[in-house]
Amino acid sequence: MFEIVLCSLHLNLSILFSLSFECFVFLPLTLSLQSLKLLFFRLFLIIAFNSFSFISN
Repeated sequence: MFEIVLCSLHLNLSILFSLSFECFVFLPLTLSLQSLKLLFFRLFLIIAFNSFSFISN
């Protein structure tokens, strides 16, 4: 019984550790990727809007 509790505790700790590892490592990466996507999307919108106004003129 005590071994099962230890094993589940170890499992919970490893899950917590992996979650915190993902939060500290992968979350900033995904955030920077999302900001890069937003930046490219804004650039695309600006270019498309400028070309559209150029065509309409």
